[in-house]
Amino acid sequence: MPIMTPIADLIGMERQIAVLIFQFGDGFSNLLWPTSFMVVACAMAKIPLNKYYKWLLPFYGICFVVQCLFIIGAVAIGYC
Repeated sequence: MPIMTPIADLIGMERQIAVLIFQFGDGFSNLLWPTSFMVVACAMAKIPLNKYYKWLLPFYGICFVVQCLFIIGAVAIGYC
């Protein structure tokens, strides 16, 4: 995150939007990584990883589109 603020300043983006983008990316990626809590919880519940990913990918796609729309909206209005 410390590198996001100077990059946002350099390209003329509001700092709040850079934080929003970082938070979306961080939360979004934690659903997919094999060391995240959800994958570990699936392992403890004996849910196969391929079944989890089969359920997750459509949800992941919807979340990606919604987050992109929120970011576009934040950039369009100039602040969060």
